Amino acid sequence: MSARERRRIDVGGAELAVELAGQGEALLLLHGFTGAAETMRELADALAGEFRTIAVDLLGHGESDAPRDPSRYALECTVGDLARLLAAVRARFKVTMLVVDHDMALIMRICNRLYVLDYGQIIAEGPPEQIRDDPHVVRAYLGQADAS
Repeated sequence: MSARERRRIDVGGAELAVELAGQGEALLLLHGFTGAAETMRELADALAGEFRTIAVDLLGHGESDAPRDPSRYALECTVGDLARLLAAVRARFKVTMLVVDHDMALIMRICNRLYVLDYGQIIAEGPPEQIRDDPHVVRAYLGQADAS
């Protein structure tokens, strides 16, 4: 097990607690809605030899802030917090992150290069602006109206 480092990162009006461990490529560990970063410690310890793990306490969990305003926990706010957190982690720790997700609004906001898969094959790669309008991506994920 490597030494753990705890930090707090401002995500715009609230702070999230982050626990870093290990060395190597960055690997973000997110807990479920009833957990905290500490639930990821065993996994982080197992991966610390190959990765720099970044375990996050989501808002209202673990050592992160817990605002009283219930609207602060809305999905849109949580996604915004996560986007700001990833940008801060990338800038502060000078790391490149691989993000696998289905939330296209989040991905388009936080990534500067995308790889789009369809049945395990890369069908497009490039900056978000290019991917958004790529006909292969539109066909694979949004379907295509019949011409008949």
